[in-house]
Amino acid sequence: MGILPGAGSILVSFLSYQEAKGSSQHPEMFGKGNVEGCIASEAGNNAVPAGAMLSLLTLGIPGDPIAAVMISIFIINGVYPGPLLLIKEPVLINTIYFSLFLINVIAFTLLIFFLKPFAMVVKIPNTYLSLGIMVLCLLGLYSLNLRIFDMGVALFMGVVGYIMLRLDWPFVTWVLGMVLGTIIEDRMRESLSLSEGNPLIFLQSPISLSLFIATCLVITIPLVIDIRKKLVCKYK
Repeated sequence: MGILPGAGSILVSFLSYQEAKGSSQHPEMFGKGNVEGCIASEAGNNAVPAGAMLSLLTLGIPGDPIAAVMISIFIINGVYPGPLLLIKEPVLINTIYFSLFLINVIAFTLLIFFLKPFAMVVKIPNTYLSLGIMVLCLLGLYSLNLRIFDMGVALFMGVVGYIMLRLDWPFVTWVLGMVLGTIIEDRMRESLSLSEGNPLIFLQSPISLSLFIATCLVITIPLVIDIRKKLVCKYK
């Protein structure tokens, strides 16, 4: 897929947080321990595995890095994800989704008994916590390719992110474009080569047409709402 490990969960968490902040009656409280932001981020993060597995099992398209690893394991064992998988391997499908359900039950049970010890992490000073996270991230990046250059890129992008945060620029969409831009371009070139350059190929399938309409609505509805809010405030 070309996505960094955990990138899907991180992006969904950011998007859920931004959506909760935009729809909240007290957005100024976000970033100060507002429980709505925590719930939105965790809800989005927990929704990623099931959604990724859904596209993997029904369409053969992995939705995150873990699903990409799973599809390779399936193929090695002679199991080919797709629409016919639900008919050919019902036991496998039921086992996978029962496991996902069981994992959530176990996690919920652990949180009931160990939530307070887990929450003690907030008592660690932000300076030490940030430094520890930064060191772990840099060590993780270096362990992937054993290159100092990757660590330098991470530090540079951290500085860029800090500047964008100070200027109150939306960095979630920027990160989303950086992660998905290359993938989208590759898939678009492949589709256009199959259709001999005809862009209508993206509207021929009911699924792609539905996704296109949903994307347009996601883009236009917030703009219309913002314009209506500005007009209401102007004429008050």
